Amino acid sequence: MGVNLLHNAYWTAKEYIINQRGELEYVGPGYTIDRWKLSGVADSKITIESDGILFSSGSGTTLFQQIFDIPYYGDITFSVFCAESSGCYISFGSTNVPIIPGLTSLTQKKDALRTAPYIWSGVGGKCKAIAAKLEPGPISTLAHKDASGNWVLNDPPPDPALELLKCQRYYIKSYFRYVCTKMKFFNQALTNVLFPVRMRGQPTVSLRSHLGTPGTLSYFNSGLDSDITAEVNNAYLTPDGFNAISVNADLVDGESYMFMYESSADL
Repeated sequence: MGVNLLHNAYWTAKEYIINQRGELEYVGPGYTIDRWKLSGVADSKITIESDGILFSSGSGTTLFQQIFDIPYYGDITFSVFCAESSGCYISFGSTNVPIIPGLTSLTQKKDALRTAPYIWSGVGGKCKAIAAKLEPGPISTLAHKDASGNWVLNDPPPDPALELLKCQRYYIKSYFRYVCTKMKFFNQALTNVLFPVRMRGQPTVSLRSHLGTPGTLSYFNSGLDSDITAEVNNAYLTPDGFNAISVNADLVDGESYMFMYESSADL
């Protein structure tokens, strides 16, 4: 079968969906499940269900797409496998095709202006998507009909651990608590955060406390929020991690603090 150039595009069950942000429903423009973004009106939605993801366009035109940086210069085919659809389309370049239950696909020729494909709808559109694929060549290998005429996915489920690492080149949300301690320099704290995978470029990182308070350190022993605010010192930040943070007050000698982080190199 053709290689899938998309990440996180197998949605038959929740255990295969990479969803580091942790929500079961995403409302309005912005990133949703890993690598996938809504663009459109404030009441558009992506809802994670037990056997797929439900795209709802809301009160206006909305796009659901993965923005990618994979150069490919031959024919390329985008396809989606949906359980149900009403008023939704796939688009690739200037061509739109209505989404139907089962397999819908669209090929962009090698000499066409290369653009990212997407699912979209106008007012009130909905579709329940089970999987998507972007692959080299003029033919979709996402699914086929069996002897009884039922649509069946061709590819086996991806390895969730490997799929997570692919997604973490673009975005990481840590739930592990990292420790920092006082440095000899005022308003600096020493830490050692190594990302699970090298990110695709220089990321933007935000910190939060053990309790989830943005930009705040927690006390290591109690887990409670301190009154110390913190941000990553960008001079010590690389695509591989960071080892120093800036704080608004000098840390107490002998006291350890902890934090969690989010790191984004999304396109």
